[in-house]
Amino acid sequence: MSTPIDDGGQAFPTHGNGMFGEPVTLRSGMTLRDWFAGKEQCPTAEEIGLSCAEALAGKHPTGEPDTNPIEWMQWDCEWCAKLRYMRADAMLKARGCAS
Repeated sequence: MSTPIDDGGQAFPTHGNGMFGEPVTLRSGMTLRDWFAGKEQCPTAEEIGLSCAEALAGKHPTGEPDTNPIEWMQWDCEWCAKLRYMRADAMLKARGCAS
């Protein structure tokens, strides 16, 4: 069983008052993990190497990108998203070590 990922909490928490006027933080919206992942720049498959991209998202689609563009775009998005979250997890880990 894998360990749950610490998502870093809310990226932009909002505050309000609870039932008896006590301050509360409302948990909705994107997490810090989502924010980190969204800010990451993604290299091209050529820059990281086809084998690394395939390690993240499985074997690339058949055919050429210009003859099978949708499947290639879906594959490209999949490995890029996985890489972004991998980097976001590393940032959260480093952030925890810095305190």
